[in-house]
Amino acid sequence: MKGITFSKVLESIESLPKEQRESLIEIVRNRLIEEQRDRLAQSIKKAKKEYVRGEVRRGTVDDFMREFSKSGKGKEKESFTFTCAYACRQVNEKTTYS
Repeated sequence: MKGITFSKVLESIESLPKEQRESLIEIVRNRLIEEQRDRLAQSIKKAKKEYVRGEVRRGTVDDFMREFSKSGKGKEKESFTFTCAYACRQVNEKTTYS
């Protein structure tokens, strides 16, 4: 979309009938939701692999908070991964990702 500007896109959208604009909104919203699902699924897969490799630990939110409060600079990635692994376990209880 090199030759098209954002304002031109908006002008084009505004020229559509109301029903088509509403339909466009729904399509864009659904695509954004799908992108978010894909990113979450990728994050979960990554957390699972890190967990299998022993790069994360299991625990409760309280365990995480205790570890987080003790951690110094440079441990942010480990803490974030710990959070991802926890979230992965929670999401996996309700949803299966392939």
